[in-house]
Amino acid sequence: MPNHDTQQATSPPHTAPLPGVAQQHATRIIFFLSGFAMAAWAPLVPFAKLRLDISDGTLGLLLLCIGAGSTFSMPLTGFLTGRLGCKNVILLAATMLCLDLPFLTLADGVGTMALTLLVFGAAIGMVDVAMNVHAVVVEKPAAAR
Repeated sequence: MPNHDTQQATSPPHTAPLPGVAQQHATRIIFFLSGFAMAAWAPLVPFAKLRLDISDGTLGLLLLCIGAGSTFSMPLTGFLTGRLGCKNVILLAATMLCLDLPFLTLADGVGTMALTLLVFGAAIGMVDVAMNVHAVVVEKPAAAR
């Protein structure tokens, strides 16, 4: 008969702990903040059009810079997330987003606005990819409980 007193009740050292409630809340918060950043830019669009004195067509091309920045950053974010981890990429992208958002109100030329919108789109794309990867990492073990 085996001696049950000598058996360890702990999990093997190579297994990571299951994500907790704090990680789930952090994931939800970053989803909210990403949407909030985009919502903060939306009312500035007419202001930017008037400030730059541009046509509707030029404004459309400028808005395309957001998508171009996102498209560029998303594949890179997958690589960075694998190398640096979700948390670090989210922090980097959120910092980029916070630093870039005020410049959307200060851009005084079409070129400056295009560059600012490219960075804004890249930051949004990075946050989107990293937060979705993090959501999978956090929610999968939570669903198995």
